[in-house]
Order: sequence, then C-alpha cells, then structure tokens
Amino acid sequence: SGSHGPGHTEITLWNNSMTLIAKRHIDGTPFTSEESFNFTAADELIPAEVLAAKGYCDGNVETCRWAQNHNQVCRGHYSWRVTFHKFD
Repeated sequence: SGSHGPGHTEITLWNNSMTLIAKRHIDGTPFTSEESFNFTAADELIPAEVLAAKGYCDGNVETCRWAQNHNQVCRGHYSWRVTFHKFD
C-alpha cells in the first residue's frame, strides 16, 4: 500500500484495462473475493450507462453511445475507485 495506508493502493492505467480482486488480509490470511468492474482507459470499453451515470454526455446513455462510436469521448482521463467489503 505504500504511502496510501493499510488496505489502500493506487494503480495507474496507461492504455490498458484490468480488474481487481482482494487476495489476502494484511496479516496474510487469504480472501475469497469478487472481481471488480473492468477498469480501463479506453472509453469504448466503458459501458455507456456507466459514463452517463457519472455525468459524461450530459448524463444521456444514447448520447454516450453515439460519442463512443464517433471517437468523441475523452480517452484515457478516467479515475476509478473500488471498495471491497468484508462480510462475516
């Protein structure tokens, strides 16, 4: 986790995509985890519904689909946040 504190990290995406899972507790205890949403810097791989929900394309899904199909969405300038919750 470096300077981000226990249980936190920062991953820079540069022209790639990835999903995340929680592998183990800080004490080494292994976890079973769901896989995150596919984080990406490529706007055409982001569901139009996600872009619209976050305010891109004036919040309109169809406008986002059109923008993606016409290379009109800002490529590579996205921030993602994922939170894994522990359930007992």
